[in-house]
Amino acid sequence: MEEFDKKIELLLKVKNDIDSMKVVHDIAWLKVTSQTLINHLHESVTEWIDKYTQFLLQNTTNEINNIRIFIKQVADGIENLPESSNTQAEKDRLMEVMTHLRDVKMITENTLSRIDPMRDTVMLLKKHAVPMKPEEDFLVILENIKTDLTDVAEKALGPIKGKILPIMTKESENIKSEVRDFRLQVTDFRQEFRENCPYHITESTPDIINGAYEQIDNYYSKTMAMIKESERLRNLETLFALTESKFKMLDDCKNDLVNLKKNWDLISLIDGQFDNWKKTLWDQIDTDALIAAAKDMATKQTNPNLNKEIKGYKSFVALNERIKNMSKILPLIQQLHSKYMQERHWKKLMRFTCKSVNFTSPQFCLNDLVLLELQKFEGDVEELVEGAQKEDKIEHKLKDIIKAWDKMKFEFEDHKGVPILAETGEIVELVE
Repeated sequence: MEEFDKKIELLLKVKNDIDSMKVVHDIAWLKVTSQTLINHLHESVTEWIDKYTQFLLQNTTNEINNIRIFIKQVADGIENLPESSNTQAEKDRLMEVMTHLRDVKMITENTLSRIDPMRDTVMLLKKHAVPMKPEEDFLVILENIKTDLTDVAEKALGPIKGKILPIMTKESENIKSEVRDFRLQVTDFRQEFRENCPYHITESTPDIINGAYEQIDNYYSKTMAMIKESERLRNLETLFALTESKFKMLDDCKNDLVNLKKNWDLISLIDGQFDNWKKTLWDQIDTDALIAAAKDMATKQTNPNLNKEIKGYKSFVALNERIKNMSKILPLIQQLHSKYMQERHWKKLMRFTCKSVNFTSPQFCLNDLVLLELQKFEGDVEELVEGAQKEDKIEHKLKDIIKAWDKMKFEFEDHKGVPILAETGEIVELVE
């Protein structure tokens, strides 16, 4: 309130300064009037003063009206008391009365503490001569609503509460019984939730992913319905001054749904990327880029240390296993791109993987190699490619030998009528 007062005082001073400005100014032979400018400045400052004062006035008026409405609602609401809680109509009436008693208990003290600040606001408005309706003496009104609120609160929490105490006691027992029954329902629901929600599905196909999302949506609806019921019961406990129940299992379900959504979003995203990779044709596979992408997946997206809430889910563990396998397969595919790989080597690859692949097909792609499960044969693949390279060197050496021998000629000499080999020094040197 002090800040409002300072601001209004400042604006009033500015307004007075503006009003005291000289209107006519003589500049040499020229006479200038600033009346229009002064009028605009005066209006502008006045508007700002009104903004502050009208805000305070309107806010105080609204608070007073709200307190008046509250007092009338409570006063009217505690007049018609139920005689029992046997019928639904009487039970509804009891709940209405209990709601008023709760509101009085919760609101009265805070509302009474607001009376003095509102009185200060009224005094501030009077100090700055803010126009108010003559019939509305806010200081008197504030004293009256303070008295009325105190009276209705004492009546509600005293005689009225005493009259319905037997009905309250009976209904309190009914509420306790209802809470006990609901707690059993929550336990059963949590068990059903744990059994049916997609924590531990290790396979991943588009249909499985869609099914997981459907289960998450289904149990989200069920969980929210249970939470709504728990809120109704807790509200009743508050009305009847009972200890408020906690349903941690419902909080666990809600948290698990968030984690499951995160888990299956990761599965959908990463397996979707893998499906796109698998369509890549053999001669278009950029293994370096894919290896880097797989590394990012493992270290940034599915790192268990960054996903502590879901790292125990078998579906998440299986996702990490698929990333791990892809990270092993890609370097092996990079090796299989070796120029030394021949048809016989591909056939050997198929023999030790016990699976066939049409490596000569124009449609030969990354998925064909993924299906070979190369991650299970890392050592065999490395040995195969290394052997292919060594065989290529041997083949080139043999070609050189054959080419050299093709140029060699054996010459014979007649020795006593018997043909014998002539000089073979060059041939012997080549053999050696």
